Order: sequence, then structure tokens, then C-alpha cells
Amino acid sequence: MVLSSLNDAQLRRFLLNNTHLTTNDFLGYRNPAKAARTLVERWLNTTESFRRDEVELLFGTKSTIGNNRLAVQSEFSSEMPQLYTYYKVPDNYSKQFVFLKWTNTTNGTLWTLDKQPLTGTAPEIQQAWLRYTHGWPPGRYQVELISAEEGLDVLASQSFEVTEPETQ
Repeated sequence: MVLSSLNDAQLRRFLLNNTHLTTNDFLGYRNPAKAARTLVERWLNTTESFRRDEVELLFGTKSTIGNNRLAVQSEFSSEMPQLYTYYKVPDNYSKQFVFLKWTNTTNGTLWTLDKQPLTGTAPEIQQAWLRYTHGWPPGRYQVELISAEEGLDVLASQSFEVTEPETQ
């Protein structure tokens, strides 16, 4: 299936069937069809690593809820089943969620693109996680933090590495 060839109704149906988005998630945009198309463009294209001044995108293996401590890493063992991304959105961010896109850039596989509710207020560090029961396949991964505000701008894009565990 070539996503760019779908009409607006087919495209919206594709997003509703392949993400946790609902029809209501598109109602807040001036042009819901354009928002759906922009989101699919984000789906199809990977953004190189970058960050804006007030936006952070970091990775770790532990939740920050309850302790507000970040144990930041950029390399993980493939034995780790769950990885966290910690992020900060701009202080004036108005939506209650963002979009996160996780891609394995070693083989070009999109792992997920979905909405992620904010876990606190805009100036606070937010978190999300992705779990694979049998661990992460080794490779390089890219995570993109995409604004849910009008325009669906990429706020930050950062990569991390998953490696085979060292044998003794």
C-alpha cells in the first residue's frame, strides 16, 4: 500500500486502524485532512537528530515517576525489555499529548508512531516507554517527538543504540 496515494477518508481510516488515535483527535485541527496527511508524512520520513532550545529528548531504563531522577543513557543492552524516553515540551505547549515515532534506523523499520499523553504539565519532564518482552533487537533507533499542535512540527529527534550483551 502506498500511503501517499490514499484519499482523505482512506488515510484517516489507516491512521485510526494503526494507531491509538481517534476521530476526536483530528477535530481540533483547522484542516483535519491536512493534519492526517502531515502525520503520515512524519510516518514516512525520518528526521535527523536535533533538538530545540527548550525541548529535551533523552533515554533511560527507569521511570522518573516518584523520584524525579534521570539516569540517562544512549546505549542499551538488547536484554533490556523496556526503554524510556524522557522529554520536555515548550512551556507554552497547549495540547494534552504529543506524538512519538520510534524507528529502527538500522533496517528502516517503523516500530510505532502514536499519541502519548503528557504525564505532567508542560514545563515538567514527561516520560513514555516502549516494551519488548524478549528484549530489543540490536541496532540503532531514532525517536522523534512530534507536536500535536497545528502544523505537527517535529520538536526533537534523537537516537540511541541497542547492542548485544557482552559475553564473559
